[in-house]
Amino acid sequence: RAGDKNYPNLFLFHEVSGQVDAYTQLCGRLESPLTVYGLAASPLPDLSPADLSLPRMAAEYVETIVRQQGAGPYLLAGHSLGGTIAFEAALQLESRGREVAFLGLLDSPSPLAAVKEKQIEFTTANEIEFLSSFLRRPAAALDVTEHMSIGQIWNAVLDYLQREDIDPAVIRRAIEGHGAYVLPDYQNPTRNELLSLLNMIRSLRNGRANYRPASKLDAPLTYFQAADTTAPRAAEEWGQFCIPTITVIQVPGNHASMLKSPHVQTLATLFDRTITSILRS
Repeated sequence: RAGDKNYPNLFLFHEVSGQVDAYTQLCGRLESPLTVYGLAASPLPDLSPADLSLPRMAAEYVETIVRQQGAGPYLLAGHSLGGTIAFEAALQLESRGREVAFLGLLDSPSPLAAVKEKQIEFTTANEIEFLSSFLRRPAAALDVTEHMSIGQIWNAVLDYLQREDIDPAVIRRAIEGHGAYVLPDYQNPTRNELLSLLNMIRSLRNGRANYRPASKLDAPLTYFQAADTTAPRAAEEWGQFCIPTITVIQVPGNHASMLKSPHVQTLATLFDRTITSILRS
């Protein structure tokens, strides 16, 4: 979103889908003249999941931010997993001696909660088990074996879905079951697109499960907590990774609906007010 060149930029980090569609309504309701950039994940090399490192991803985004804006202060924010990546990016900027003036986490689970997530080892055996479960088909029906590479397995599954004309809604249900609360706005998603999205989600969730901050944050952190959050202690837990006290602001809605009408209007107002106050101080 284009804004006033005399104002700082706001950088929004993708959530678990790897995309930034979730912020469309928020950006449309912000009244402060910020230029807003969305940082989306690079596509996976193929259909299969990958071992993603959040610190490595954050390092790439930091390079983009510095290249785009130059000197600080920097304004960063992210919803859900996007908040975790924004936090890591803020740590890396601080390690370079750069100022982060605003870090906004939108109902983001803390690294302490991520400890409880099951870490996945992407092996051929595990992928076959996963596919048999979500497609409710035996491996033999999918024409996959443990002698195949993971990439070959997912290509074979795509061939199966197309050959049997499996409804893409089957894949969409699997995606929703993996916690993608804000799906990209596909008009007519192909099976290929949905499989890629599914494995981006699985890869990023696994990256979050493996993430632990290497240091404490010195920048001010504002935690926008959904009124109907499923993680009521998240802000308190994030506080263990911060030097200053966290500011907690409650917004209406739940983890997903806080970014959608009608609740997103309140979020945008509070977002504007917080950033304006920080910039004035």
